[in-house]
Amino acid sequence: MKHIAFVVIGIVGIMSVAMVMIWAVVKPKRPIYAIEYGLISEATLPSNLESLVGNFRFVMRSYNPNTKATIYYGSMKILSRNSSNDKSVVWSGKNFSQPPFNVTRISFLLFAQVEKKPGYEDIIQHIQHGNVSSNISVRAEIRYGIANWKSSPLRVGIYCRPANVMLGHNFQPADCYVDL
Repeated sequence: MKHIAFVVIGIVGIMSVAMVMIWAVVKPKRPIYAIEYGLISEATLPSNLESLVGNFRFVMRSYNPNTKATIYYGSMKILSRNSSNDKSVVWSGKNFSQPPFNVTRISFLLFAQVEKKPGYEDIIQHIQHGNVSSNISVRAEIRYGIANWKSSPLRVGIYCRPANVMLGHNFQPADCYVDL
């Protein structure tokens, strides 16, 4: 009975060392995200020009900087809060994977209503000055994998700085912070 405890502790220790060695060899890096593109489309303006109702289209770029590890996405939910403080689920994605050095673009659509802010004559002037912004955050579950080995699921939070959307094709890319 004395030796069983030592055997169990030894097995746990060996397994821990093996996992640390695999992790050290793989050296997984955080994925890199950015909002590349944003556009207001299918917009309607009421006659008083006080608000705008339309679709905000975004494209998020996801890049896997790892040399050996593939990233497997088990689930992804994109949330958005626009300048009128409406929070909505924009996109719940399907499972996908990213091999090393792969760039994946994720398109999503947000229906939004934007109210004119004080200091502007109408909503068009408000939008042309780039004051319509959307805070985009992502909740995802990822796994790193090499050959037949996969890590346990990791929850990742991705927070993008406000993406300013204007009429037409004017858009400044917004970088994202990854909390892994």
